[in-house]
Amino acid sequence: MSQQAQRDLAELMGRLVTLLLAGYMARQQTISLVNDVDDADVMKMRTAEELA
Repeated sequence: MSQQAQRDLAELMGRLVTLLLAGYMARQQTISLVNDVDDADVMKMRTAEELA
């Protein structure tokens, strides 16, 4: 994962934690969202490998 992608992910995680702590999202909703983001990242990596 590139450094920019790591920074983007860290920023996103910070925002998600803020939402969770503020009570806007349930814990399970946050976990599901993080898993979806991770799955999307894995798919992008697989696609990039296939195109290489």
